[in-house]
Amino acid sequence: MGISLFFSCKSKYPLTAEVSYLRTDAPGVVVVESFGYGNTKEEAEEDCFHTAFQTIFFKGLPKYGGLRLPMIEDQKAIEKEHPHFLRSFYDKREYMQFVTMQGKPVQVNKRNKVEGIKMKKSMAINYVALKKYLEREEIIRKFGY
Repeated sequence: MGISLFFSCKSKYPLTAEVSYLRTDAPGVVVVESFGYGNTKEEAEEDCFHTAFQTIFFKGLPKYGGLRLPMIEDQKAIEKEHPHFLRSFYDKREYMQFVTMQGKPVQVNKRNKVEGIKMKKSMAINYVALKKYLEREEIIRKFGY
């Protein structure tokens, strides 16, 4: 499934920002609930992670001050200039190094032809470490430079 879900016009699942801020358990860590879609429960669960990170990267979480703005301002530029980064981040599941806790996935619909299976999953994401990682990979500039 990987990156094709987000960057392919062939995807039949909706590209959504169905991510909700739940709470902050520790400084630099945000707990969110994310929804994902797929043909199987495994694909839908994986899509929950993708939706959460895509939202943090390119949309932000308005209900949480620390992430109300997106980490990456220009999605099209990053997709064009750093396609290897995004492919690796999703296909190799590099995002898992920033997930500090995850709840069990819960199926929220019966499988249907349009959406497939829809799951929801809560997870804690260390967004401070994620930001430092993006800076090291030269995806974003360090603050003040």
